[in-house]
Amino acid sequence: MTELTDVPGAFGYGDSILVGERVRLRGLRDDDLPVLARWEMDPGRMTTLSNRLTPPSEAAARERIAKWSANEKDDLGLAIETLDDPPVLVGNIGLFDVRAKDRGATLGIALGREWAARRSPGR
Repeated sequence: MTELTDVPGAFGYGDSILVGERVRLRGLRDDDLPVLARWEMDPGRMTTLSNRLTPPSEAAARERIAKWSANEKDDLGLAIETLDDPPVLVGNIGLFDVRAKDRGATLGIALGREWAARRSPGR
């Protein structure tokens, strides 16, 4: 870990934690909900993420996403966006069933259908 010896260094470290080479993780915003709900309602995408075969209603999808992304209890939900200008929402990540005592949890990473098939340049 970087030694935090001054305020700018501490803020710089904090700013870098959830940022990679191409994407960043951030809290969900209200304007993310329509896109995430549409993805949640996509039967083809949904079967790769859960054991449910029928898509939820839009209202149920929005409620479920808003609940786990509120980050108020043990579950954690974040948006995945590109570092482009402007940034583009490409997916979401969730940490569920956190068992702190056991140091265990379930990690879920989901991309929108239009982003899941894309390959990185040079791969």
